[in-house]
Amino acid sequence: MAQELGISKAALAASLFKADPTSLPRTTVDDLFTLLGSAVTKCSRPNVQNCKAWIVTNIVPSKNRSVALGRYLVALSRSLDSNQKPSVRRRRLHLLYVINDVLHHVKTNLGDASFGDALEAHLPVLVATVAEFKDCPKHMKKFALLLDIWENKAYVSPAHLATLRKAAAGDPSTTVPAEAQSVTSSLRISKEAPYTLPSYHGDPSTPWYDLPAATWLPHITPNSTRPMLPDLIKPIQLAPGPADPKLVAAVQDLLRDVELLFSKERKADEEPYDQINELGEQVYLDEITAASTSAPSAPAVESNGAPIGQPSSTTSSPRLEWTVAAASPFAERDASRLDAWNDDSSEYDGTKRMERWAASSAATASAK
Repeated sequence: MAQELGISKAALAASLFKADPTSLPRTTVDDLFTLLGSAVTKCSRPNVQNCKAWIVTNIVPSKNRSVALGRYLVALSRSLDSNQKPSVRRRRLHLLYVINDVLHHVKTNLGDASFGDALEAHLPVLVATVAEFKDCPKHMKKFALLLDIWENKAYVSPAHLATLRKAAAGDPSTTVPAEAQSVTSSLRISKEAPYTLPSYHGDPSTPWYDLPAATWLPHITPNSTRPMLPDLIKPIQLAPGPADPKLVAAVQDLLRDVELLFSKERKADEEPYDQINELGEQVYLDEITAASTSAPSAPAVESNGAPIGQPSSTTSSPRLEWTVAAASPFAERDASRLDAWNDDSSEYDGTKRMERWAASSAATASAK
């Protein structure tokens, strides 16, 4: 959920930075998340009105921004922490209260229903998250009253309202459109889309500090403390058209790595997953048998040239030297065990060694 929230927040911020219709500075964009957080935490009249005024001024005129806001609200509603106060059900209901004020303003003062149409794919999911708490009668009564207001005031179309009521009743089919907008599907669409270069890398109307990092590269001098001149940082002009095959291959490799990290689904023609074991070796997981294999490595050897764990043909294994205190009451027993161990130290069969040890222990016990 945190990953989905971060991606949707970045997408919303990117839409606000674009000139659609006008680009917003970063401080103004940050105000949206602050106002929205205040309205969700404390649903007072000033907090809701301030948040509504910001949305009406900067988001409602753009359909793309309205869609990005709906996607962000869905991710925010799903990622609310149950350990914080107020409760999750109240904060989810507060999100609908903010949307209700925006719908009222757009419908009454502007006479425009485009904002409700832009949220059509996301409102059912928001409604479904609010309707999860069916064991709370007061909460459900407030929620039902809100839907009745939307019906009486015609904030949304009758067909859309019927979909919202199905979502409130728990119909899973109403949440499919928003569910489909996942990271995996986005990556798959990006990989299958044709790769073309735009005219510019970066928006000319965007401030220099919000431009892509690649626009800074021509102004960075290696091993130099000379600062960059912000007035010279501009979008990079490109030759529009099909991308170079090497560039396409690099982008596809990057998307493949991202999908291996975050996606649970893979195509059959893709390479198998690879992991790193405790020894730093690259391990490949067989897709059919689920067995892991690694590249063979050279066996470790001792100073005499023999592999570790195997006897050398030229040298004999040293006897184990243990010192047993003569005053110990178990000195005789321990000495007999050591003799059995040392006599068998030239053999590297663990089973025989344990048998000799057990026989020695049994003989000592029977003697007592």
